[in-house]
Amino acid sequence: MRTVCVLLVWLMIAGAAVPASAENRLRCVTPVATTTGKGALHRTWINVYTKPSRSSTIMSYTIAAPLSLWVVAESGGFSRVTTGDSTAGWPFKARTTLGWVRNSDVEDEPFRNCT
Repeated sequence: MRTVCVLLVWLMIAGAAVPASAENRLRCVTPVATTTGKGALHRTWINVYTKPSRSSTIMSYTIAAPLSLWVVAESGGFSRVTTGDSTAGWPFKARTTLGWVRNSDVEDEPFRNCT
């Protein structure tokens, strides 16, 4: 019985060690993109905002597909996005908050596609 109690306490402590960012991941998204008739990816570069408003400052960079992002907050028609563990050649650090994007500029992706 004592072993079971110790194991349960250990599992509770290990569960509490999960990073807060992992708990707040609401969904996985990627910037909207289309494919040409030949199957090539046509990127649409989207703005990243400092606040969830079109009148807020636009960041000095834009993003495009393929880039999987985690949504960590939502406000109105905007989502606050962060990178995952892998940025696949993009100049962003892993687990970095990029800013706010319009929901109409991104589309949902399966969780398995976000790293």
